[in-house]
Amino acid sequence: MRLLEHHNDVAESLLIRDYALRLPVAGLEYPTEQLGELDANVVQLQSILAESSGVDQSLSTEAEEFVIRFRRWSKRVQELLENLFILGGEESLPYSQYLKLERLLQLQNGAKAD
Repeated sequence: MRLLEHHNDVAESLLIRDYALRLPVAGLEYPTEQLGELDANVVQLQSILAESSGVDQSLSTEAEEFVIRFRRWSKRVQELLENLFILGGEESLPYSQYLKLERLLQLQNGAKAD
């Protein structure tokens, strides 16, 4: 979580405050599919914590702290996306094109081969 929080801090500072960057996209969906999946996993974790009484207390406390930090981060990253992306015209790229996921996968697979 700490890495995600720092990533968000840097993105807010540089992209929004320093450069006032606004990127046009061909459709805005908040939360994004990936954030929606993460949120669903956290909801599932909360359910597991609520139902399990035999879980080690320190583990349960850490999981609850993670849920709190995740919720705070999730809200901030959604605000970042709302500030960064604006609805563009038909010539605008979809949000997924800005991510370049296929390129990231190529980079990851290349690193694995090394």
